[in-house]
Amino acid sequence: MPHEIVLGRRLRRKIGLRPGDVVEVSTPRKLLFWVKDGGGGAAARLSESVFRVMGISGECVLPLRKVSVSEAVFVELEASPGTGVAPRDLAVIRSQLFLAPYIVGSYLVCVTGNSGIMALKVRRARPRRGFITLNTSLYMA
Repeated sequence: MPHEIVLGRRLRRKIGLRPGDVVEVSTPRKLLFWVKDGGGGAAARLSESVFRVMGISGECVLPLRKVSVSEAVFVELEASPGTGVAPRDLAVIRSQLFLAPYIVGSYLVCVTGNSGIMALKVRRARPRRGFITLNTSLYMA
């Protein structure tokens, strides 16, 4: 899933994280991820589509910071420049953003059959930091 970061047990223990926590990855493009158990090692893994959107190489050091999130009431999204969102892709986008954590100004990564990998920027939302559920109203700018 593009909204999960897989962390090994040793790494999680060092930085005080548990599976189910949310972390902010400090890159030029802000991104939030759910922490998922990755076994006993000290490695961290992200989806390849996330690396493409962030514009970084597959092997790098990224600072992590634990944040708290709550259920979103509404989220307004904006597609990256040059990316068109077809009406038939909206249902796929909504299903892929289920439980996706966000902060205003961050990017959410989606993979659709027609448009491929796309980054959607969170323009406005209530609360400022949260996660998308089935009850969340999504708007495309």
